[in-house]
Amino acid sequence: MPEGQLAKQYTLADNFFHAAFGGSMLNHFWLIAAATPHWPNAPASMVAQVGPDGALVKDGAVTPDGYLVNTAFPANGPHPATITNTAQLVPPLMLPTIGDRLDEHGIAWGWFSGGWNDAAAGHPDPLFQFNHQPFAYVAKYGNGTPGQAAHLHDEQDFLRAAHDNTLPAVAFVKPAGADNEHPGYADLARGQQHVADLVKAVQQSPAWADTAIIVTYDENGGFWDHVAPPTGDRWGPGTRVPTLIISPYAKKGFVDHTQYDSTSILKLIEERWGLAPLGARDAAATGLANAFDFSQVPTAASGGVPAADGGAASKPGQTQVAIDNFSFTPATLTVAAGTTVTWTNHDDVPHTVTAADKRYASGTIDTDGTFSHQFTTPGTYAYHCSIHPTMTAQIIVQ
Repeated sequence: MPEGQLAKQYTLADNFFHAAFGGSMLNHFWLIAAATPHWPNAPASMVAQVGPDGALVKDGAVTPDGYLVNTAFPANGPHPATITNTAQLVPPLMLPTIGDRLDEHGIAWGWFSGGWNDAAAGHPDPLFQFNHQPFAYVAKYGNGTPGQAAHLHDEQDFLRAAHDNTLPAVAFVKPAGADNEHPGYADLARGQQHVADLVKAVQQSPAWADTAIIVTYDENGGFWDHVAPPTGDRWGPGTRVPTLIISPYAKKGFVDHTQYDSTSILKLIEERWGLAPLGARDAAATGLANAFDFSQVPTAASGGVPAADGGAASKPGQTQVAIDNFSFTPATLTVAAGTTVTWTNHDDVPHTVTAADKRYASGTIDTDGTFSHQFTTPGTYAYHCSIHPTMTAQIIVQ
C-alpha cells in the first residue's frame, strides 16, 4: 500500500496515540487546541446523564459538567442543512488554538480541507465531514470573518500553493470523506493513494527542501490493540494510531518507538517557532525530534521525485527507470537515439507505462515486472501511469 511504501523510506512512529478518548471531532480539537471545548449551556437533550453509581444512563454530545466530547456541529460554520433547531448547534467558541499562537508571531498558516469551498457555499459533498473542521467552531474563524477568509481553505488551494511555491509555514490538510480511509464509507486504497499524491505534490515543490510532513489519524479504526494507552489525564491519550514523519531530514527506514500523541505535533510547531504552549498537555508532550537526523544532507525525494530545482537530467546512455513509491526514477531520463529503456516495478501494486502520444503502452506491470521500449527518434516523450495518472515522467532522446 502507498503509505507502507512511505513508511519504508522515512520514519514510522509505532508508539503514537491519538490525544483524547473519543471520536473524530474531539481529536480534531486536540490537534489544534490541546483541549476539550466547553459548552456549559448546551440543551439538556444533548447532555449525557450518569446515575448515582457513576454509570452512564444516557449518552450525549456534552458531559454533565459541560464539555463537548461527541459529535455536534458549529453554529457559525458549515453544518448539515438537516439541522433546523439552531439550539443544537455549538455557539462560536473562544477556545485558544495553535492558529492564535502562529498569528501572534506572524507565522503564515492554513487549514486545507477537501470539499471546503462547496461546503462553505452551501452545497457540500455527501461525504463532507462537518465535524472534522475544528477551526470552523471557533469564533475567530466563523462564517464571514477575516480569520476564515485568511486561514480556512480548500484542499485544491493546497495543491496550487505547492505547485506555485506559496505554501504557508504550517499547513493542516484534511482529506474529503471519500479520501479519509474511514471504515464504512471510504475506501482504504483510495485514501492511501490520496495521501501519497499529497506527499508527492510537496516533494515536487521547492518547499520540499525544508519541509516535515506528519501523516496521522484521529482514531485507530479497529476494535482492539494489544498496546494500552499510557496513563494520562481525564481526556487521554486514547488508542494507538500509525503516524509517519516524512522529510528530507527524517530518519530513513526508521521505526521510532518514542511515546508520542497528537499534541506532539503541536509541540513540534511550538518548538520550531518558539511559541507558548496551549495547555499542560502540549507543554509536557514529547516532541518529534527523535524522528529527525539534521546532520544528514537533504537530497531529492525518495522515489525519484526531482530536487527542488527540477533535478538534473539523467546522463545519456542510462537505460533503467525504477517504479518506486508511486514515482518514476529518474523523472527525466536523457538517452541517445537507439537506446532501449527498461522500467521495473518495485511497488507492491501494479502500474503501467503509457506514452502521452499513445505510441507505446506497457499494459499492467506487476510487482518486479518489467517493460522495455526502444527510442529511435530525437525528441521529448512524456509518459504516465494510466492506473495512477499523477505519476508522470519524460524521456529526452538526443
